[in-house]
Amino acid sequence: MKKNITWFAFGTCLFSTAVFAEDKTLGFDMGLGFNFKQLEYSVVDVKFKPRFNTLVINATTFYSRASITAEHEVMLTSDPIYGADSLGAANTVDFKREDSALTLGYSAWRGLTVFGGYKQGSTTTYALYSALDSQVFTNTASGPFIGVNYGFRIGEGVLGVSFAYADLRGETSLLFLGTGVGTDVPGKTRGSSYGISWSAPLTQELQFRLSLKTNRYRFTVNDPAQDLAGIASPAVILNTDENYTILGISFSKQF
Repeated sequence: MKKNITWFAFGTCLFSTAVFAEDKTLGFDMGLGFNFKQLEYSVVDVKFKPRFNTLVINATTFYSRASITAEHEVMLTSDPIYGADSLGAANTVDFKREDSALTLGYSAWRGLTVFGGYKQGSTTTYALYSALDSQVFTNTASGPFIGVNYGFRIGEGVLGVSFAYADLRGETSLLFLGTGVGTDVPGKTRGSSYGISWSAPLTQELQFRLSLKTNRYRFTVNDPAQDLAGIASPAVILNTDENYTILGISFSKQF
């Protein structure tokens, strides 16, 4: 017996789970999606708002009310930021982003699904200056997340709303390209995501999904006195904010 699968996605790394009808069938699902992201990124008092696109691939195994999903997201294209610093020196800011997650989901009651799992992701920012030593910042985070979504069935489709929270182990690395000097600063990354989505079948086995999400994450250093000690003057605090607005489109097929 085929199950009616509806996909929901959450978080900086796409968290996926499914809502499905009750039966004892063991099933497998593959998904492919594209995200269009607007990022507001702030580190060392520098703020920029790049746009970029990502490819998302996931695979889900489900049985009765439970599901397990593995997912990976990679950046396809981005728009570098060009400008000048306070001294008039030309600079270019570019970056890359990559995420992965393993999610366990459980359809608890009608359209209500709870989920949790483990995720990891990294953002690398390249600050290239014409008159100063260029720098590379790398923010990494990994750890658990939990969340909930609810789906309202409307005709053949499902309108979904979601919330997720993550408490991650983080680290910021800074490397000065000219001198080769660098440092690693541990900390915590915490944040939440909210989303709304519309899912509907295209055929008996192929599903379509459109989503809009917002993610708010903040990296806080464990020991501010450690930040760039002996490398930069004055020492700066590498607390980092990453706020995303994400428009996504995806397709999934049951096998």
